[in-house]
Amino acid sequence: MVHSNITHVHPAMNFAAAVLRRFSRKASTLLAAGVKTRAIRTPAQSRSEEADSVRELADSLVRLDPKFAQDLYAAATRHELAA
Repeated sequence: MVHSNITHVHPAMNFAAAVLRRFSRKASTLLAAGVKTRAIRTPAQSRSEEADSVRELADSLVRLDPKFAQDLYAAATRHELAA
């Protein structure tokens, strides 16, 4: 694991990092199943757009891992409402 000396991180990046950590737990299974990954749009214009990006990811994963997709939907909603 690589650590950096960054002292301040934008809240949107914290959210993206949390989603990526959860996604990485499933990465080997998803890659074995042939799921294509998408580039993350940075910086996002709004919480709503960030949440929509996570929902798109959840939509693409719902057949492979419905529970993880539901977690992503919930995280997107929490992020959107935290404004």
